[in-house]
Amino acid sequence: MNSQALKEKVDAFLQLCRDEVQRAAKIGKKMFDASKANSSLRSLYGDLGELVARTPREEWANHTAISELLTAIKTCQEELDRLNQEVQEIKAKKPENK
Repeated sequence: MNSQALKEKVDAFLQLCRDEVQRAAKIGKKMFDASKANSSLRSLYGDLGELVARTPREEWANHTAISELLTAIKTCQEELDRLNQEVQEIKAKKPENK
């Protein structure tokens, strides 16, 4: 194998490594964002539980704070679903072999 062919192989390998590091960094960022959203979701569920425990059952349907917490919970769940989908898309994209 001549030096030019070897250089091309090494360059292709290094590019593959760079691509994998970039993919891992993107996934890591999404996982960090998911961790924050999950933490918020856990806090929201805790707040909801405390509020529901203090509020008479017949008032739940018309209680503004309960409705707001349920909306925030739904938003966090949607964010987690979106982040999961983005991570799956990143994982599915395979780097090109040269």
